[in-house]
Amino acid sequence: MNQRDLEMKNTVQSALMLGSDNLWFTGERVGHSPNRQEACLHFVITGGAKDFHEWWMSLDLEDKIAAYHRTVEKLKEETLVAV
Repeated sequence: MNQRDLEMKNTVQSALMLGSDNLWFTGERVGHSPNRQEACLHFVITGGAKDFHEWWMSLDLEDKIAAYHRTVEKLKEETLVAV
């Protein structure tokens, strides 16, 4: 895996770990609004990181780039809404 691939993978995976779905599932498990560390730990413990890695490695370069760009656009939209 080269540097660019790793950067794209980290961006997409971080967005999933800290996204609303994982935050909700983490909150259900811990019984309160989770912090970033709890959300990341929950993602790893429940197999999300392993599943993500397997999915990412199954993609060709074009699909990885598309997933990265979709994630960046979603993050931009969420940032604009939050402001």
